[in-house]
Amino acid sequence: MIGWLRTILARDHRASGRTDRRPTTETADEAMLITDDEIVVQLLLDNDGVMWQSSIVEETDWSKAKVSRLLTGLDDDGRVRKLPRGRRNVICHESVEMPAERAGGQNLRQRS
Repeated sequence: MIGWLRTILARDHRASGRTDRRPTTETADEAMLITDDEIVVQLLLDNDGVMWQSSIVEETDWSKAKVSRLLTGLDDDGRVRKLPRGRRNVICHESVEMPAERAGGQNLRQRS
């Protein structure tokens, strides 16, 4: 399901000229070099920088535990903010300025 995202990110990564990854000649191998953290950040950016944590689980088909661990690490690094809202979490990209009403999750819809 997220193979297309890995391919797009790998293409963008090559186009950016960054050399922090080992070079390879196979497109499929390059796609596998995209980290899970990068996939989560790209998902957030594709959704205006804000998503419910449960939506990230649905989009990636990863376990709730894996997504929670990834988001905790990204939150510790300052790349995202993990904001508890009742029994759920709103995840915000570091570049998003959260107005008070949106931070409450009122404008967020659960994907079906």
